[in-house]
Amino acid sequence: MRIDSLQNERVKKWIKLHQKKYREKYDLFLIEEEHLISEANKKDIIDTLIILEGHKNIFNIGNTVYVNSNIMNKLSTNISSVKYIAVCKKIKKSLNYENRILILDNIQDPGNMGTLIRSALSFGFNQIIASDNCVDIYNDKTLRATQGALFHVNFITGDLKKIVSDLKDNSYNVIALTLNNSIFLDELKETKKMAFVLGNEGSGIEKSLEDICDYRVKIEMSDFESLNVSIAGSIAMYKFRNI
Repeated sequence: MRIDSLQNERVKKWIKLHQKKYREKYDLFLIEEEHLISEANKKDIIDTLIILEGHKNIFNIGNTVYVNSNIMNKLSTNISSVKYIAVCKKIKKSLNYENRILILDNIQDPGNMGTLIRSALSFGFNQIIASDNCVDIYNDKTLRATQGALFHVNFITGDLKKIVSDLKDNSYNVIALTLNNSIFLDELKETKKMAFVLGNEGSGIEKSLEDICDYRVKIEMSDFESLNVSIAGSIAMYKFRNI
């Protein structure tokens, strides 16, 4: 199939997916770049593959649309020329009681979010829970930062205080990474079920959430007070990896 007009209804709908409210309305999102599309295809979440005219379908995806450069440039957020864009379906997920869980409170930077998701997948933290006020994982910057790791973890959002209480009722040790009245990470004893809480880049973990955690830990450092949240989280997840 080929589309040549920016006024086409499907094209207008796809352009709207640059906005969070329409991603939520349609339960769809856009991805660019061959690597991301390949990773999404492994999970069978691609609704439509959009191909720039003059290029071949290099993916095993049946539902394809060929478009001209004007349409592709409207759909793409990339400065450089993009040959492929995929319209993907959001996957509805619920809480899995994995032995290792990552909890994110009000993370705002797409790069930090992407790095944390990649580290979580690498170190066996296959369940990620985020507060509703975190950066949208389906915006283009976050998606690129995850490098496709998002498609391979169980990611949900919700009321963190209720979820933490539920985890504690299910024998999890919930650990806040914070500088407030904390022990060092090396002093924390490993247990079978562990959930780590990371907070906002500037203000940290919300106090009422931090107060209901079982432990407060910090990473021992030389001559420096704090680390970027994605680095701190990655260190903690590596230390207590489940692989």
